[in-house]
Amino acid sequence: MRHATKNLLRVAVLIVLCLLRHINVSGCDICGCFIGVLPYDNQSSIGIMHRYRIFSGYPSISRGTLFPQGAYRVSNPSSVLHTGHTNTLAPDDFESYKVIELRGKLFIHERVELNFILPFSENRSKTNGEIEKINGLGDATILAGFHLVKTGSDKKFRHRLVLGAGIKLPTGNCSSTSGDGDRNFILIQNGTGSTDGIIYSAYTGGGNNFRWGATVSGKINGTNKYNEHLSPSSASTVFFGYLLSSGDWHFLPQISGYHEFTRGLWENNQLVAETKMNAALAGPGLDVYYKNLRFSCDLQLPVYEIESPANLLNRGKLMISFNWSFNQLHFLFHKKNV
Repeated sequence: MRHATKNLLRVAVLIVLCLLRHINVSGCDICGCFIGVLPYDNQSSIGIMHRYRIFSGYPSISRGTLFPQGAYRVSNPSSVLHTGHTNTLAPDDFESYKVIELRGKLFIHERVELNFILPFSENRSKTNGEIEKINGLGDATILAGFHLVKTGSDKKFRHRLVLGAGIKLPTGNCSSTSGDGDRNFILIQNGTGSTDGIIYSAYTGGGNNFRWGATVSGKINGTNKYNEHLSPSSASTVFFGYLLSSGDWHFLPQISGYHEFTRGLWENNQLVAETKMNAALAGPGLDVYYKNLRFSCDLQLPVYEIESPANLLNRGKLMISFNWSFNQLHFLFHKKNV
């Protein structure tokens, strides 16, 4: 009977993972919420993460750069805020998305974690020499994950599988206007104005100092007061690294990959042209651990994307984070054995 139950559990896990790979949903760097079989695994934490994403240049005009002038900070005094709309394509056009997130993870049970993400964003767009900047509180996210597979530290090869779900709340402004009084395009607003559902799975493994992992996440999007909504979308990540240790110091150089897909934006039940996203990125990363502190830095550059003459090119993503972990002696629903 016990063997039959285990076999049914394995089948259920495989079915859930297959479904997650085929449901269109979107990610918020879920892998940052769970590091598994790494230093400070299975500990609650608080931290801060900075993410930077850039779309720059056009296929037929300019390939763009990772840090075009004015995207990360306004360094050109002659740049002005956007006061009009134009369909002209310029080689130095861009859209940049900078986010600082306050993140928290709390274990309420040895196998159940809650994650909280509160973002503050600054989005910029440059069109024909004019820069529009929008900043403020973004959309908060709450996630709950269940550690379905959790092998002990005494095993030669250790594995962790987490299945989770959550909700993104419309705490960010979706109604900001430009200098001429027109509402800014929804994709550069601080918030979407909708309540969205998220599901995800996260797997990590380790053995002989090697570490690897993958996540599949997704988002089903609601509709805001302007009758706008994003199509269901998906995001996946993979990483492979090697853990180096010296006393209290641990270093994890790694290679990571990322893929996202969505059909695009809907307005009044019409799919908006040139808003589809199907892109893959990859690049190096480094995690540094010291006692209960963790520093992470990841750079991902474009590997593949579907290009369109009127669409800005995906030029890359940079992520930097700091975390402090603390060991829990007690859980809300279970007392830890110490």
